[in-house]
Amino acid sequence: MSYEILEIESKNHGPLKAGFKLQIGPMVIDDWTYFENSDRAWVNPPSREYVTVDGVKKYFPHVFFPDKEVYFRFQDWAVKIIKAELARIAPSSPPPPPPLMTFSP
Repeated sequence: MSYEILEIESKNHGPLKAGFKLQIGPMVIDDWTYFENSDRAWVNPPSREYVTVDGVKKYFPHVFFPDKEVYFRFQDWAVKIIKAELARIAPSSPPPPPPLMTFSP
């Protein structure tokens, strides 16, 4: 069965860098997320937020890989694809800062 990453959308909200869709055979799963920090990069499947009885915010995935080996291979593949696409669509340099506004009485 083939996997394909579709419609990568740059987000850049802290460690959240992108959202995307994943096509597996004829099925498309929306709301995947790509995160990156100084130590690592990873993707998360669509999930539902909940709060534990201790008040801790957690996330329950809607889909998952029961085989950890397949999961880690998928992570490596997806991170490589998304990093390359984000680098391709990123501007070559940041926009210049706005001109300084001064006031002289």
